[in-house]
Amino acid sequence: MNNKEVIRKMNHITEAVAGSQGEAYINVNGQNLSLASLKKFEAKFKLKMAELNILGETGAKSRPAGWEGTWEATLYYNQSTLRKLALQYAETGVLPTFDLKIVNNDPMSTSTIGRKSYTFLDCYFEELILAMLDVDSEVLEEEVSGRFSGVKDHEDHKEAPRA
Repeated sequence: MNNKEVIRKMNHITEAVAGSQGEAYINVNGQNLSLASLKKFEAKFKLKMAELNILGETGAKSRPAGWEGTWEATLYYNQSTLRKLALQYAETGVLPTFDLKIVNNDPMSTSTIGRKSYTFLDCYFEELILAMLDVDSEVLEEEVSGRFSGVKDHEDHKEAPRA
């Protein structure tokens, strides 16, 4: 396959992953629950960089010195799983961590690209809404954000064809 054919094949409309085609789960205290109310999810991996000053050099050098994982989600306001954890923490001072599993699984693109899934480990939420009303909203949605301290890569997209 020549380079033009590879580019054409990988840029075909059916190879773009549809954002709504996937699954999301939360595992709390060993109980695996569907997060069907999830509307949007992003997890970010950010390197913490150490700056090193080197004798004889005018510029500083950088090197990785750790990392942090953060996530943000938009959910329809129809599940109380995280709110129950917040109330448990308020009452007992104990906040269990949870795992989030996110799967991209678009049937139009899995034949070439394949499924992709990650589990984000030892998650905490940093902020969430306990109660809400909004007379101007047709559907109530909430923004939730948090951190994770580990990640597992379960399934990877297939390798792109070599040019």
